[in-house]
Amino acid sequence: MQQYELGKKAKSRRRLYGWLIFSGIVLVSGIVIFSKSYFKANTVVTSPGNPVITTVSDGKAMPRSFDEKLYTMNLPGDWEPATNPNESAAQYGWQNTATEKGTRRLSLYIDTIPVTKALNRYLSLAGQGAQLSVQGNVSDNCIDFTQASQINKQTMTAPAKWNGLDFICDAGNYLRDVVGTGSADGINTVKLTGPNSGKHSYFFVYIDNTSQPDYSILTNAVQSFKVK
Repeated sequence: MQQYELGKKAKSRRRLYGWLIFSGIVLVSGIVIFSKSYFKANTVVTSPGNPVITTVSDGKAMPRSFDEKLYTMNLPGDWEPATNPNESAAQYGWQNTATEKGTRRLSLYIDTIPVTKALNRYLSLAGQGAQLSVQGNVSDNCIDFTQASQINKQTMTAPAKWNGLDFICDAGNYLRDVVGTGSADGINTVKLTGPNSGKHSYFFVYIDNTSQPDYSILTNAVQSFKVK
């Protein structure tokens, strides 16, 4: 009798252990399924639509060509004809419009050249038939290479020289960025001969009142300049 009782208790204990293990498996499986369902991400990724593309132009991407009676010339795409009040004697003038309108200006004198005009920087040019070539870079501010003893105290100007070319330095307004052009043809002068227009003298004045002057606007313009 005692042996039967022991066997019965052993079987009951094994059956209990089995149910406990089975219940544990079911419980763990339920927790896993519940967790996947409960903690499912709320973010739904959908296929992207058509992208929105915004083009920001700096005014230089597409150069604008100006075709006049005596010449053609390219300037940044946002530039337009405009008269600079400080260069009213110039026959032609242009200015930027894209950013800080009017802070960059270019003026062109033809034949009537202001040889006494004072400048802050200088660019050497050379005429090659109907076109221009740039001789070196735009100079530093002339106040940096002009002797103080040469400054006229009344006009606040002084004789200056860049790349062997003479010009007049505006020592009184040395904080400005007024760039003029000249050549071996004379002060503030370069001569070109066109196949139809004949021989003329030219003088460019570039003024940049921005915090980051861009002299390439001037050099690119004169390199594109071609007389007819």
